[in-house]
Amino acid sequence: MSDTAICLFCIKFPFSDDKNGFQCERCGKVFTYKYYRDKHLKYTRCVDLGDRKYPCHLCSRSFEKRDRLRIHILHVHEKHRPHMCTICGKTFSQSSSLNKHLRVHSGERPYKCAYCNKAFTASSILRTHIRQHSGEKPFKCKFCGKPFASHAAHDSHVRRTHSNCDNL
Repeated sequence: MSDTAICLFCIKFPFSDDKNGFQCERCGKVFTYKYYRDKHLKYTRCVDLGDRKYPCHLCSRSFEKRDRLRIHILHVHEKHRPHMCTICGKTFSQSSSLNKHLRVHSGERPYKCAYCNKAFTASSILRTHIRQHSGEKPFKCKFCGKPFASHAAHDSHVRRTHSNCDNL
């Protein structure tokens, strides 16, 4: 019997060990996994050209499914936030967001880094942290080309460095 573990995620979703990875043709963002690039192409604003079946009459977003449009209007435009934290009173549009928030109060950190064992409250924070180990920097500045490991670092750079640039 082998001691080598097989990652079912890696088998199911193609991984790019190429430095170029899987790039979004529209915004230039690079993904290590084809699965995440395809998900990005399907669901993010970067590809929302307003040509999907169900357009929002309040903004330029459009959706493939009527239910997604309904949820968008309810949460984004009507600010419907029925899920409240009983500890601090903060409200959320989705129960899953409330559940993630409750970890702030409980101290639960279920997402552990396989490289250094550091633990996090959300899988998205762990993904960003793992980029410190992998060196992946998928967020490129459109003004100077400098790459960043997180949206936050990218946005901060743009505000600090390119505040006088056009199209900000």
